[in-house]
Amino acid sequence: MESIIQIRAAHKTTAIITTIVLAISSCLVGQVTFFNSTLVSLRKVVMLNPLFSVSVVSGTAILSHPCYYYPVTHKPILFGFFVQSVFFAELAIFIELDTIRIVLFVFVGLVISLFALSASQSNQVTQARRENSTDPGIMKGLKEATAVLKDLAGVSKTLNDQGVDAEGREYGVVLLQPAYTGYQLNLGEISSYPPGYKENAGIFCHNNPWISCAEATLGHGDRAFAVYRKTCPAYIEDISEIHRTEPYVYSQMVAGKDAPTFGEAKNSWLTGTAAWTFFNISQYILGIQPTLDGLRVDPCIPHTLTGYTVTRRFRGAEYRITVDNAAGVQHGVKAVTVDGKAICGNVLPLAAAGTEVTVQVTMG
Repeated sequence: MESIIQIRAAHKTTAIITTIVLAISSCLVGQVTFFNSTLVSLRKVVMLNPLFSVSVVSGTAILSHPCYYYPVTHKPILFGFFVQSVFFAELAIFIELDTIRIVLFVFVGLVISLFALSASQSNQVTQARRENSTDPGIMKGLKEATAVLKDLAGVSKTLNDQGVDAEGREYGVVLLQPAYTGYQLNLGEISSYPPGYKENAGIFCHNNPWISCAEATLGHGDRAFAVYRKTCPAYIEDISEIHRTEPYVYSQMVAGKDAPTFGEAKNSWLTGTAAWTFFNISQYILGIQPTLDGLRVDPCIPHTLTGYTVTRRFRGAEYRITVDNAAGVQHGVKAVTVDGKAICGNVLPLAAAGTEVTVQVTMG
């Protein structure tokens, strides 16, 4: 017993200093091997308390790479801090501190660990940004993304073609092809519909505007407007005898080619198609988009459209917007004037409520 007390006294200072160094180095250095070099000075202390030994090894090992775990989950870090707290508590008890000093000792140790972890994460993020800026894998990823976009373009063409009948009449973009021909438990509702109806390879009008929005986002004005026309009542009145719903109302769906009545619409009025179409035509094709900083004017229109005018009330003010597309482009704003004064960019400054604002936009 006397020899143990002597060892405790002799290694008290060494143990405290080594503990603090371990807490910082385990986060900053990021290597478990650092622990091996300091283990020599603690070997007698560790031998006296097996639980303390486990705490030191586990805590150092887990905390040695905290930033590598951080993007995935917080659990390894939280567990690491738990083990580290046991580490400090075991050491404090071993060197015979009283209860208050034990708590203070553990608290100080954890604060040091948290500070070191924060510094380590900051360094890791900085290093990752530097590596990513020159990482050849980024270029590879861009090439793969380009290939995927080309594949998606092929899929889009296929789904567009499936919405055209033998006489060349276009009814819209189908959801999928081929249709499911029987119920599948793992698929559920989509396979419960007859082939060619609703989500099962039908032309679901509700999400055709989403496709138009996507085309506009990519700057494809001609294609965005082409998708819009396929389900817009004003453009399909000549096929009313096939459509068989009110010629002035949007429908939820149009039967696909797998259905016995290809081109026949269903569920007029009962649909979100009208709302999504308004969103698409006003904000993506005509390009009048409300933002926190003001109205953004970003048209994406067919190149044959030479211009248009829009009156938009926004936050109590009335904006009269004229868009000139004499250049015959699909997307791009060359100049914007507000009440005769040129502005930078295409976000209109906020006007006072009750005022009228004249806006001229030139595409190019």
